[in-house]
Amino acid sequence: GVINIIGNFATVFNDQAYWQRAIASRPASCVKGYLLGGLAWFAIPFAFSTTVGLAAVALKGDPDMRILTPADVSAGLPAPAAITAVLGRGGAAAMLVLLFLAITSATSAELIAVSSILTYDVYKRYINPRATEAQILKVSHYMVVTYALMMSIAGLIFFYIGVSMGWLY
Repeated sequence: GVINIIGNFATVFNDQAYWQRAIASRPASCVKGYLLGGLAWFAIPFAFSTTVGLAAVALKGDPDMRILTPADVSAGLPAPAAITAVLGRGGAAAMLVLLFLAITSATSAELIAVSSILTYDVYKRYINPRATEAQILKVSHYMVVTYALMMSIAGLIFFYIGVSMGWLY
């Protein structure tokens, strides 16, 4: 847990997506937003994971809680299993929506950040310094697709060689 907290705080300071938002924002709103975001970043996942994790442990042996194998735990299934045991199909649907929103938000931020770096810091600076706005927009779209394909391939490779959430954390 401590490694995760320290690592994720470092991510906030080193992640291009955060810097892009900070640079594009007004200073007065940026400071308030980052302070509130930093508090929410820690409090919301901590409260959610602690509650759901303890629920999964407390529900062990309950007929509504499915028995989890080590592979299930490594795949990150204790939270969905606990929520499904407590809230039924509605809870499972809510968990699915929650995961979808979290994943699409993080993916969108990373796609835009990497696209901007590759477009402005590589393409415009070294390949075509006189690029027009239309060319920059087209290259930016290509970079989003290229990075999405690269991450999809990396995800498949990790899946097939057995890299799981248990290995990452």
